[in-house]
Amino acid sequence: MHLTPSKIHRHLVLWTAIVALGLIFTGTASAGDTPDDTSSSTPACAEDEIFDSVLGDCRYTFSIRYTSLYTLPAMIEACEQRESMIACAAWSVWAWRRGSREAVSERAGQLCEARCDAGDPAGCACLAHLVGTGSAGFEPDHRRGRSLARQSCAGGVGWGCNISRTLLHDTGNSDEERLADDGLDTYERGCELGDPSSCANLGYFDGRRSQGGELLTKRTARTYFLEGCEKHIGWACGAYGELLYLGQGGDIELEEGIAFNRRGCELGDPMSCERLGDLYLDSIDSQAPDYRLAFEYFGYACNSRDARACYMWATIADVEFPELETPKRLEQAYNIACVRGLSEGCVALSDLYLSERPDWPAQPEAARDTLERSCRQHADDSCVFYGQLLESGIGGNIDPNAALEAYDRACQNNEPKGCQWAGALLMQTEPERAREILKEGCDREQGNSCNWLALWLESNVSAENVQLNMSGLHRRACELDEPRGCIDLAFMYESGRGEFASDSRRAVTYMGKACSLRDMIACAYLGRYLRDNIGGPTPWDDHTAPFLTQLCTNAPPHLPDVRRAATLSCRWLAEGYADHNNPSSAVEFAKRGCDLRDPDSCTLAAELLRAETSESGTQNNAALYEAKACDYGGIAYCSDAANTAP
Repeated sequence: MHLTPSKIHRHLVLWTAIVALGLIFTGTASAGDTPDDTSSSTPACAEDEIFDSVLGDCRYTFSIRYTSLYTLPAMIEACEQRESMIACAAWSVWAWRRGSREAVSERAGQLCEARCDAGDPAGCACLAHLVGTGSAGFEPDHRRGRSLARQSCAGGVGWGCNISRTLLHDTGNSDEERLADDGLDTYERGCELGDPSSCANLGYFDGRRSQGGELLTKRTARTYFLEGCEKHIGWACGAYGELLYLGQGGDIELEEGIAFNRRGCELGDPMSCERLGDLYLDSIDSQAPDYRLAFEYFGYACNSRDARACYMWATIADVEFPELETPKRLEQAYNIACVRGLSEGCVALSDLYLSERPDWPAQPEAARDTLERSCRQHADDSCVFYGQLLESGIGGNIDPNAALEAYDRACQNNEPKGCQWAGALLMQTEPERAREILKEGCDREQGNSCNWLALWLESNVSAENVQLNMSGLHRRACELDEPRGCIDLAFMYESGRGEFASDSRRAVTYMGKACSLRDMIACAYLGRYLRDNIGGPTPWDDHTAPFLTQLCTNAPPHLPDVRRAATLSCRWLAEGYADHNNPSSAVEFAKRGCDLRDPDSCTLAAELLRAETSESGTQNNAALYEAKACDYGGIAYCSDAANTAP
């Protein structure tokens, strides 16, 4: 990406965000890492509050489960100096969710234990999370931690009731535990005892009845979340905002919903930041995606070491703003995602290790090790990528047996690509075994395996009815919502194959089915069918051009297939405008395709510019796009003109 005057402001804003994102990769702040002491201007806070320097106000301590490093010193001071049990507990939750790099001091643990031993239920509430998660020098003991939390709740500590649920979230299955039978009762008890976080959590129990018989609904959830937000509980602001922009529990209020998620993000809630990242990435109110804001908000969520947010931030940075981030920074963000259990982060990290960039040599051994660990943990498509490295000998010796084992591990875990690659590996050497694997996958209703079984037939069966059998398998795959099966059927009917005559209407029908299954490549081909009037005449200005334009202008960097569909659509749109005698639009979309690094679009842009006029400026622009085609497509796209580009 070249920095032009029109982009200066955007990059200044991005750099401001990046400075904030420096927190992502630092450890716990020490006293020397924080701003000057502001105690002289700090207002007196209640016993269960601490001063939030970012907010500029006192804040209920247990609401700061996710906090910035600027607020952390106040929390530590309240715990270690004022011996605030709620501050020690909040510190424990914050540190645990940040990962193993953060630690709660043993002094905090000693304070909580001493207070609990002395009969203080607040001390037991604090001790509960430390013991349950194995922090501050304690050995992890989930059972004892939960017992201590229940003890504190029974003893009248509202946030202790909340700790019992928080501990279940941090040491068990959060979705199942949140819906456990005692969840509603626990939060109601905490709310009655004055814990605003417990009150806000009642918003998650819509469809259930309170102890008093009240039916909780999305509308009452709005009330609970709003009240929590007014107490500066960031996640409650975000949850309330989500209900607003989705129109749940009342009217759709898009702008208000976004505003409340911004508020939640400002208060340190990573989910609020991540929602904003998704909203700006997917486009808001039919507007084009705003990668700058998506990048910024995913970054704020990554500050809290949220796995998916770190993955999204690094992906957008790598594709959209490659000059702003070093590979080392991308490695750190992808590693957070990978270590915290997101297999997509491990796959992306391995891709980064396989790439060779300035000041960044390829590290194939690291790529292979990363995927091996992820495959052992997840048994998903990371096993497929691991198998591919084993099969090709990247990062180590060629090991087809280990590759087959990795593919089979994914296949048995219902990852369709695992069955596909296992069958493909054995296609030449053990065709019958390959057929068995693919047939097993197809019998288990994995559409991808059915489609590959059709390809196996094409390679291994010479019977007269092979085309009929292939068609049946492709159709079976399509019926199982495997878009590739629908696409292959469309191609068969587009040109005709074997015993099958060309049938343009069926080709359009099957390509349309693949598109409806959200295969963006199929949508791009459907646009080409419409452009070429395959299946019948289609109005260009009213239907085809808007359809292709939508695909061309929506290319999220984290979705490679969508990006590829965009490049195809831009090029075919440019060709269509050229055929309809609209050279300016043709050039515009050819340039857009070239901006997506499609060498064919660059070549087309150069041809259109040369045909447009003989003015020297335009000719220089044409040479520039020929040079881009050479850069993106390699020597096959290079010419003498490209080599003399300005």
